[in-house]
Amino acid sequence: MTTKEIWPLRSTETMYILSQRDLKISTTLIAKLNALLTTFDENHTNSNWDPIPLLKEISKMLENATEKFIKNDPDPMDDRHPHRTHPDSLLGNILKLIFKNDDFMTKLVVSYVLARENVELSIQGCRLLLACVPGLDPIVVFSEPDDFVPRLYQYARGKNETLSGYAFCLLASAMENTENTSKYRDENSRLVPWALRKLRELMHRTAEEHKPPPTDFSSLNNPESKKVRFEIPSNPVEDQSKENLNGVQQEPTTSTAAETVTFSEQAPPPKKRRTEPCLSSLQRAEPSKRVPSFHNLANLDDSNSRWDILQPFLIGNEQVYPLSLASYQRFILQFLASCGEYQDLLPQAYEGNALKLLLKYCDLEKSKDIRLTFDALRYLTSLLVHRKVALEFMQMGGIPALLRLPRASLASCAVVTCFYYIAYNNDAVELLCQMSDEELDDAIQYILYCFEHNHESGKSSACMFFAQTLEFKAILTRFDKFDGPRMLYNYVSTLNLMQPTVGISLTEEQVHTSTQVVRAFSATIKSYLIAHIFVKVENYKRQYGNTLPCGLKFPEQMQSECSPTKSMKSYQEISTELETIVLEMLRYTGHTFPEIQNMCTLGMVKVLLGVRVHSREWMNVSAGVRNDMCTNAFEALRMMLCQPSIQLDLIPIHRFSQSAFDGLTILFRTALGRPDDETCLRMAALSCIQRCVYVEPECWKTIIQKMKDEQRQSTTLIAKSKYEQIMNHLETMWTEVRKTDGIMALIELINVTTPLTDADSIRRLATNTLTGLARHPEVRQILTKLPIIAQSGLQILMREPVCSDKRDIHAGFCKEAVQLLQIVHGRKIHDSQAKDLQSSEKSHRQWVVENTKVSVNQVELLQLIHDHLVKNKLDSVAAMLKTEAKLPDRPTRMTNNQSIMNKPLPSTGSNFTKLSNTKETISSPGIHFPNDESISFDRRGDDVCHAHTAT
Repeated sequence: MTTKEIWPLRSTETMYILSQRDLKISTTLIAKLNALLTTFDENHTNSNWDPIPLLKEISKMLENATEKFIKNDPDPMDDRHPHRTHPDSLLGNILKLIFKNDDFMTKLVVSYVLARENVELSIQGCRLLLACVPGLDPIVVFSEPDDFVPRLYQYARGKNETLSGYAFCLLASAMENTENTSKYRDENSRLVPWALRKLRELMHRTAEEHKPPPTDFSSLNNPESKKVRFEIPSNPVEDQSKENLNGVQQEPTTSTAAETVTFSEQAPPPKKRRTEPCLSSLQRAEPSKRVPSFHNLANLDDSNSRWDILQPFLIGNEQVYPLSLASYQRFILQFLASCGEYQDLLPQAYEGNALKLLLKYCDLEKSKDIRLTFDALRYLTSLLVHRKVALEFMQMGGIPALLRLPRASLASCAVVTCFYYIAYNNDAVELLCQMSDEELDDAIQYILYCFEHNHESGKSSACMFFAQTLEFKAILTRFDKFDGPRMLYNYVSTLNLMQPTVGISLTEEQVHTSTQVVRAFSATIKSYLIAHIFVKVENYKRQYGNTLPCGLKFPEQMQSECSPTKSMKSYQEISTELETIVLEMLRYTGHTFPEIQNMCTLGMVKVLLGVRVHSREWMNVSAGVRNDMCTNAFEALRMMLCQPSIQLDLIPIHRFSQSAFDGLTILFRTALGRPDDETCLRMAALSCIQRCVYVEPECWKTIIQKMKDEQRQSTTLIAKSKYEQIMNHLETMWTEVRKTDGIMALIELINVTTPLTDADSIRRLATNTLTGLARHPEVRQILTKLPIIAQSGLQILMREPVCSDKRDIHAGFCKEAVQLLQIVHGRKIHDSQAKDLQSSEKSHRQWVVENTKVSVNQVELLQLIHDHLVKNKLDSVAAMLKTEAKLPDRPTRMTNNQSIMNKPLPSTGSNFTKLSNTKETISSPGIHFPNDESISFDRRGDDVCHAHTAT
């Protein structure tokens, strides 16, 4: 699991570049299409001209191109224009050419599809428009004329099944526009129950057609029966497509999906010839190779048959004209899928028992068509948006039904999408986790297989499934067990977009799809790491109780351990505190975090840094998407930095496509920000730096105390203790941050005033980071000379928040600022005093006064009061005081009032905790320092001050 596999790079594109032969055929067909459109331009104004032959020719051309496009196994969940996803495809170029002719498209929609009296013209018009659906813009096509969509509803419920099937598919495309869905809400509420009833009728008719004919046992004794051969046939539609692509026209032929084995009197080609063995030789025959079939679905995943044999089972075929029963059902399911997610149409789905119907379609032995099952799963996906449907689907045994579908088939892409929608329902995921271990193992392995081998949409759905469900321990454990972290790393590291090499050119579409991959990856890696941190903290609580040896305490929210089948989402609010616990415990104990260390071994640190570096080159990606993925990447990096040894990976230089940076430089540049960077991204980068330099005060005291205890106990020179190694590591990180101009960068962030609503949050985190860095003696010495300390810059910022609505955050900033001042000045400062500190010199004077004990002789004090009364001519009061206090009789004269504090003060230095050198600077013998001796003044004789030891 710690070793990296070399995977081929991918650009999220599934079709290869056209060969010279295919390019020649495409050029010929494009020329033919141009000729047909020219014919239309010349004749469409003629009232006597019959457009049906021309419509048939263009429809055949589009259907053949679609069939060829499908054989290349494109992403079935990608609804974009074929020319955008595969610029060299014949289908995309034909659609692009047709849509350029506005007169043809207008005539097709207004005159041909809506032909009232000519049913055949309407059928051919709908057929052609249906073939154009992959490139249609529903907002434009289905907005005019006003009676276009209502006419489709009439066609859908009409008696002509061909026209009805085409209308259902066109309505499915029209419902992609949400305005149409709300506009025709009543029509949909009436059509959905009718469509469900029609599906049951068609399913029954299909089952009748698929019934095997009765066996004629009399033929067993017929000698001619020995000549009978059987084979897996080629699809007639496929053969027709090949001939049409070569310029040969042929009448359309029908084919049924049920005809998986046909008998022929003529001998088949040698490669397909397979004789029927007689009963006597059956026992001696060696076991034959397994032929894939819907009756033995396991063969489809591990079959070694040729692609032309597997294709009907894995990706299927499509027959639009003449309309087959399977295609009719598919078109109805596509319409239902477009309406499934709307709450107001959910009662109709329940009344029609849609879930039971869909579970029947999920059984390939009954449907006999992989594309029919795929469209049924898409309808199921739209229904799983509703919480009630998802729970009922789980209780009906829907998960085992999904897992029976072949992993390598077209349907698996929809299966993993169903799991993705289930993941958004916590109750449904809990039911998933409560399944038996074997069933849950099969489910996770199925999803991981799709994660590694499926189309881009299937991989993305699998990735987002784990992003939502890794907070469940049952799924998290199996994700690690079945090598999920390596698959997650390969998912993003094999993208051309993330490669360090220069010169890889990607189209705009490839950049778009690749950035969606990066976005899903960053969300999943964040969920994976934070889930393991939650589990780690629970282990600490189970091992150490309520108090940790490093000096920290568990948050109050962690009262009990979370069940494996329950979500750990309740820990989200205290995730930062839990990360701190893991960091300090790993630092204190010297242990490793296996899951995080495995990610580091794979190279995840460079990948996460690369997301930020490469994102600057994605100019066509919106700022919101770019900030979202980079924020998740940095938050994941922050969690990885909870392992102290991984912090060292930020020091070396990492090479990317057009630049080379060390990790700390990337983090500081991001924290300082650009105009289009959101605050959450800057805060995430700054929090990564904070993880490297800050130590919690409780943990710092524990480490220092442990070091002192070891120094007292050890008298001989031994190897470095783990506490000395901790200090050496911190010294290394502090030094590296200083080399990247970290002090000035943090001071700049402390003084930030924009954005207005988030400036206080940035100040607080930057101050906290600088506090950790200030534990380095040289950093403290530098800070005492900078305006932020020497000229009371920090105290000025503490007076009021940047935004008046953020006073609670400003209070946190003031708390961090007080802690920073305490570390720099080496003494404790109360919160009320911090804002009044004007300079480091005055702060030092105040410290000397506060920590110097002064005691005055009582006789001397009363003598001063007596002298004061005499000066103010209060002789009677002065005499009374003299009598009562028994003061000595001597003349009143001015005393020497020169204060000891008027003498020169010592230099502040860089560390005020070391005061042994400052005692000699203050020349008076009456001053003594805290925890040592105190000052006292005795007025004797000539008012000379004498010092004595405090009792």
